[in-house]
Amino acid sequence: MKVDKGLDGRGIYRAVYTSIWDDPDFQKLNPVSKLVFLNLRTSPLSNMPAIYHYYIEAIERQTGLTSQMINKALDTLSHRPSHSPWIALEQGIVWVRKGLKYDPNIILRNEKHRTAVINIVLSLPKLQIVRDFIDFYQINIPYPIPSRIPNNIANEIAHKIPHGIQEPEPDKDKEPEKEKEEEYEEKEKPVSPHFVEKSKPKSETNPILRRAQLREQAKQLGVEKP
Repeated sequence: MKVDKGLDGRGIYRAVYTSIWDDPDFQKLNPVSKLVFLNLRTSPLSNMPAIYHYYIEAIERQTGLTSQMINKALDTLSHRPSHSPWIALEQGIVWVRKGLKYDPNIILRNEKHRTAVINIVLSLPKLQIVRDFIDFYQINIPYPIPSRIPNNIANEIAHKIPHGIQEPEPDKDKEPEKEKEEEYEEKEKPVSPHFVEKSKPKSETNPILRRAQLREQAKQLGVEKP
């Protein structure tokens, strides 16, 4: 049973929105079920996608509850006839179904986050619970167990799932203005004097004016030829 204690020994940071305490469905749970749920979500055994191996003994030690109380709470959390269950269980694997969905620190659109989640998922046993997780979050990876959800329903689910904090997309309308500003700045840049070509006087380029200028200078010096 490997527990990641983090770089400073305090463990891995797990985020839970405080609004859960005012959620009507959560308020309907008894105190034991609430404690077990929060333990499953923030347990040292948990991970980024909130689907992992769980152990009754670890929950007993961390919560002070008996195994009978824990098993009853797990049954309550995994069965809600009129709503989707809080968790799913299969052969020692627990999936906190909306743990990843409501984690503000994990964004599936982030390539690093997505790769980390995929690596964790592929390291788990090949079970239906893992297949259901892949379908729920619409992660496109090869998996030996076929999906139980029709494609049209799976796509509809995917559109309704926010993945953490959404990164703001660049405003395309402002890009042309930026290009104009850069172009203006380019025009306003001072030109180095080393690259300025000095214009020659017209007298140097016009032979008639040049000869007239030379005659005037000779006349002033008294050396004008007849």
